[in-house]
Amino acid sequence: MALFTPLAAQAQAGKALGTFAAHPGLKKASWGFAMRSLRTGKLLLGRDGYRCLAPASTQKVVTTAAALRLLGPAYRVHTRLAYTGQITDGVLKGDLLVLGAGDPSLGSGRFGPDSEPEAVLRRWASRVAGAGIRRIEGRVLVSALAFAQPAVPDGWQHQDLANYFGAPVCGLNWRENMYRLPFRTGAPGSAAQAAEPVPPQPDLRFTTDVTAGPEGSPDLAYIYAGPDGQQRLVMGSLPPHKSSYAIKGALPDPALALARELEAALEVKGIELTGAATSVQSWSAAADKALCAPKAARQVLDSLASPTVAELAAKTNIYSLNLYAECLLRWVGLRQKNEASTEAGTQALADYWVSKGLDAEGLVVADGSGLSLSNGITPLHFTTLLARMADSTAAGKAFGRSLAVMGRTGTLAEMGLGTRAEGRLRAKSGTLTRVLCYVGYTTTAQGEPVAFALLVNRYSGSFSDMKKQIEKLLVGLSS
Repeated sequence: MALFTPLAAQAQAGKALGTFAAHPGLKKASWGFAMRSLRTGKLLLGRDGYRCLAPASTQKVVTTAAALRLLGPAYRVHTRLAYTGQITDGVLKGDLLVLGAGDPSLGSGRFGPDSEPEAVLRRWASRVAGAGIRRIEGRVLVSALAFAQPAVPDGWQHQDLANYFGAPVCGLNWRENMYRLPFRTGAPGSAAQAAEPVPPQPDLRFTTDVTAGPEGSPDLAYIYAGPDGQQRLVMGSLPPHKSSYAIKGALPDPALALARELEAALEVKGIELTGAATSVQSWSAAADKALCAPKAARQVLDSLASPTVAELAAKTNIYSLNLYAECLLRWVGLRQKNEASTEAGTQALADYWVSKGLDAEGLVVADGSGLSLSNGITPLHFTTLLARMADSTAAGKAFGRSLAVMGRTGTLAEMGLGTRAEGRLRAKSGTLTRVLCYVGYTTTAQGEPVAFALLVNRYSGSFSDMKKQIEKLLVGLSS
């Protein structure tokens, strides 16, 4: 389809788009672009804006915007520390419970010192001791039942699942469901030496085939899960000459990891336990007695509030956090469909955006983060959505603040430096293999506030070259 004829005020943007369209890397690609005025709502510039394409992590825009509207910017959930049974002479004859609510940030360290895992563990150990408990004749039981199974959305690729960006989505998330595996690297081509994972992973067995890459090379190491669920094969290369360089893997059972760490923190506090630390991901006979008991039978020791949806949306979009997006999706599913599942969340998102004017045709919502290749959306969908969010409501303002700023923050921090776009273009990026997308807001040189969306699938050539070409286009939109 030919370019839309740009208005005179958008002549420079039209020229930038024409230059981009002529790049050889797009010859066999599927891609589309749209730019819409925020003042009039009219389409100013576009090419194949109707084309349904994989959005990669720009899918997070669809999720966070809906969460801000449907849940509200101030919405929070609470993780509760409780116990069953009675305390007699310092002895709890019952279980110590951690009742998850799907907070993706628990023990993340992203929200100040109190959110560090060690701080959370100390807080809870102090609450137990403060209740007069010196011995627990029962279990430390951590419940992840707030979210329905499965923990991984359909369409996620096998090679992603053992790495932190493909971590399971649980009703109890801990340390962003991630462990770190440190390596020491030497000269290029030499074998890298692995150390023990942090925190320890007693249920996993690691086999490593990692080398030091060429001078100046990036992190190209990945973790693969073996067929028995416990084997981990680490392959690839890492930057050379590093005394300590950690790659990040996905915790197989975040709730169990928390249970074990809390057990250790209680022991440091001098509190004796007789039962084994355990977790529950789905209903089981062993969990029924403790978790099916009436709420009145539980005594709550602490209620730990999550950050607000506005705060979580900002971290989600600026740092492109898959886990955060998937948890927001399930919170929306619970609010709108009474089920905290991927299926309920994706249906709620589709229903909401269609009700706000997005065409149902070409809108395919498969997850909240964009990791699934089954997602599909058009540039025109995105510019309509962005226009709907560009208002002065609390949700609209929070959404605008959640986008990375070119040349300043997040995934756009190193782009557009020293150009007119620096500090004025705000966007969400999206990257998968042979997929590169940017959607957001800017102001043209003539002062026209606009929403734009560029989705590129199956480009040729290198990632760095295509990103450079996109950077030139984005700068051109603001010039």
